[in-house]
Amino acid sequence: RIRFGMPDGPCVTTELSRVFSHEIVHACLARRGDFPSWFHEGLAQRYSGDRLTAAEKTEIRSAVRDARLPALSALSDSWSGMSATQARLAYAYALAAIETLVAEEGEGRIRDLIRSPASIAAAAGRIVESLKR
Repeated sequence: RIRFGMPDGPCVTTELSRVFSHEIVHACLARRGDFPSWFHEGLAQRYSGDRLTAAEKTEIRSAVRDARLPALSALSDSWSGMSATQARLAYAYALAAIETLVAEEGEGRIRDLIRSPASIAAAAGRIVESLKR
């Protein structure tokens, strides 16, 4: 189950639409199988319209190069125990991973990974190597 607050009144705001889109991605992935947290969060952000700024991309690339971020596979299943700074960086890292995947392998690669979750670990390795460049 996914729950989120609905505003009073008949109006669907842009923010509500974004949140709804984000949560629908989680629900769809959950029905399809067991996917890593970074994949869940990165896709949910991308398909709800989030994009990284140039400064955020630079920050993530630098943190990956300097080994200040763990391997994607090491991101925990629950991010609720993270500080606000750690969570912000984890969400940005997940989105950077998906943006990198799409830029280098195309949007269709996401569909392939959803159909074959066992391929995600190898994709994560390629993504991290790409983020180091």
